[in-house]
Amino acid sequence: AVNPKKKEFATVGDDATLRVWSIATCKQIASKELEAGARSVAYSPGGDLIAVGLGSAGKGGAKKGKQGLDGSFVVFQSESLSLAAEGQHAHEWVRDLKFSPDGRTLALASQDNQIYTYDATENFAQRATITANKAFVTSFDFSAEPPGYVQTNDGALALAFADATAGATIPQPATMRDTKWATW
Repeated sequence: AVNPKKKEFATVGDDATLRVWSIATCKQIASKELEAGARSVAYSPGGDLIAVGLGSAGKGGAKKGKQGLDGSFVVFQSESLSLAAEGQHAHEWVRDLKFSPDGRTLALASQDNQIYTYDATENFAQRATITANKAFVTSFDFSAEPPGYVQTNDGALALAFADATAGATIPQPATMRDTKWATW
């Protein structure tokens, strides 16, 4: 994930480490040990937060005997890498996560076929669970402007649409054809 305000990017992996790198020097400038392996990381639009989705495709995804962390997320302050929030509602590892373009919503896509949305303005309280997909969600995008919608792709190669705030599936995909989608 690239910081939208600074020349740096963040990586995570099965080694259970969040690493921040300088784009200019290609050197690591900070790191944070995580409680489990991770497959997804995202900066907030203001660059002040880094969200990490925990879990990995291997058995358990946890290290040091920590079990049950697949599907959880942590949010760190980007300057200090101090913990800002954490939560868990997904039942399997997190494949993708993103902040909405306005930074008010964090969403994570899980191997359990669902997308979970959180209110980034209210200590990441859960907003909704999007159940539009019949297979694991491979990726998703937010609409560029409010009200917030998501478009999803899943392992069955299906495209689905949902309201990001309420979680309701959009039953007629044609109604979304003129929607502008955020570009990252």
